[in-house]
Amino acid sequence: STVLYLNSHWDAVWHGQLQLQDTAQHWHQILPMPNRLVLFQSELLHEVCAASQPRNSIAGWLRRDDAVL
Repeated sequence: STVLYLNSHWDAVWHGQLQLQDTAQHWHQILPMPNRLVLFQSELLHEVCAASQPRNSIAGWLRRDDAVL
C-alpha cells in the first residue's frame, strides 16, 4: 500500500495519523506530514485515526499475480 500526503501543513494536534502494526506486533504512528510517502504491506494491521482538519492524500496499492505466465 502507498499513501502520499498532500497537505501543505500539518500540526500534530490535528491527529489523523496512520497506525501500523509491524510483524513483531509493535504499533507505529505516522503523522500525515506534507509530501510524506508511506509504503507498507497491505496485510499488516493498520488504521487511520480521525483528524480534526481535512487531510488530503492519495492512496494506492501495488499487487502481484502469483500465476506463472
